[in-house]
Amino acid sequence: MKINNKEVFKNIQAYLNLDIYGKKVVCPYSINFVENEFLGLMRMVGIEEEKIKEVHELYKSNEAIYGWYRGKGTAKEISSATKEIAKKRNFNLESSSPEGIVEFMRLVDLGIDCSGYVFNVLLESVEEKDVFLKSLNWLDEKMIVSRASVDIFCGRASEVVNINDLKSLDLMIIKSRYTGENSHIAILIENDGKMYISQSSVSTIPNGVRLDSFEVRDNKPVFGFEYELGTSIQDMCEMGLVEFRRLKYMLV
Repeated sequence: MKINNKEVFKNIQAYLNLDIYGKKVVCPYSINFVENEFLGLMRMVGIEEEKIKEVHELYKSNEAIYGWYRGKGTAKEISSATKEIAKKRNFNLESSSPEGIVEFMRLVDLGIDCSGYVFNVLLESVEEKDVFLKSLNWLDEKMIVSRASVDIFCGRASEVVNINDLKSLDLMIIKSRYTGENSHIAILIENDGKMYISQSSVSTIPNGVRLDSFEVRDNKPVFGFEYELGTSIQDMCEMGLVEFRRLKYMLV
């Protein structure tokens, strides 16, 4: 049972070419920090839990004109949300440049985070979605995109792969240099006989979805990008913070 490489590449292209009023826009990075912080603030000032739940339901229902899909939307969902929120906020995106549209998306916190990105490009390529979902390392029974963290691709969901045995659709996992916890994920993808690495990154300039060259040279990964915020990717490799994994779903 395997995931179709061509379908994954097509889904990657969808994020790299969001169609917004005929403009091709690269999806920026977004991560959901606001939700839990907002809930915590309400509890700090003594708002009743029942009222907090009511506000939370409104937030999850996209009643706030901000952060729809909270870093976990599909390319179509993000494109649609961009246009709808722009209308609600009286922004004329039809006359805007692609760069202007991206800046608007950042303003209203629309985009995709690293794990939501990898989760969606894979799930959208799978026919037996239930089987794929059950193969991942969920922390609870809610096997939904809002629970898609880097951790669901690790543990029992995958196995470590030697650098010289990498294949298309293998995953790159980065661990935090401070906590050792899994902090970032990217996916390898082949197209026209060449290997690439794709990710939604907060550490590159500009941030967001990327497709860059990748190869292994002298037993070391060679990346066609650089992290400009925080530790460089080469330094993280030397520090042992980067590992490559293969989903067990691919081995069935």
